[in-house]
Amino acid sequence: MSRVFLPRTTEGMEWVLPVDPREKLRFVEEFGRPLAASWRPVPVKFVREGEDRGRKVRRVDMPWMGGDTLVLRPRAASALRDLCLTAGELLPLSCEEEELVAWNVTTVVDAVDHERFEATYASDGSLMHVERYAFKADVVDRLIAFRVPETRTAIFVAEEFVARVKEAGLTGTRFQEVWPTAALPRFPSW
Repeated sequence: MSRVFLPRTTEGMEWVLPVDPREKLRFVEEFGRPLAASWRPVPVKFVREGEDRGRKVRRVDMPWMGGDTLVLRPRAASALRDLCLTAGELLPLSCEEEELVAWNVTTVVDAVDHERFEATYASDGSLMHVERYAFKADVVDRLIAFRVPETRTAIFVAEEFVARVKEAGLTGTRFQEVWPTAALPRFPSW
């Protein structure tokens, strides 16, 4: 049985965000389906807010934009290209400082094991929080990365992808195992 992971941010790493904050919706709403034929690079900038308060922000191979979009510098894109292209496409971003690409995972599969998947839903039926992920092993065993209709914005990656990131010594994004595991920790309610 394959292990499945979610990308997560690490403290003190660089962030990349669209110059126009409204463009972030483009990644959320459009990613998950092929876009290369009509793609126009989104202008992005590095966000290094910690530096103005005396904290160092680390330069990383995979700057954080969010769990729905992995951003790669050339070193990361080169090390992961073959894996990324088996599950999606690499789309150029427009950045004044350096070359960046966004990984659009276009593999969307019905992989959720609904009998074991535990989640909280809003009154309109939309997913609010996942307590426990559960997947169909026969579906995810053959995938490098995927999205599911239930959480279309989340990118799930296989152990092989995580291993390649570690082997290449890529920095920035960490990966949290979400299946097969026990329930996810709940965030405190404030």
